[in-house]
Amino acid sequence: VPGLTFARRLRADQRTRDISIVLLTARAEEQDKVTALESGADDYVTKPFSIPQLTSRVRACLARSQRP
Repeated sequence: VPGLTFARRLRADQRTRDISIVLLTARAEEQDKVTALESGADDYVTKPFSIPQLTSRVRACLARSQRP
């Protein structure tokens, strides 16, 4: 759960609340994903994952964060 704690801290801090957060984890249960997204993560990637998949998800988060 340290990643969730970190995500909550980032969202609570005015200086970092708008950055994109992509959590990389081995926890693949639905409740883990729901909890992470409710904690402020923009995306949730479970291991194993490919570099193209991760790159695509990061690009999508960056594109969403640049919308007005």
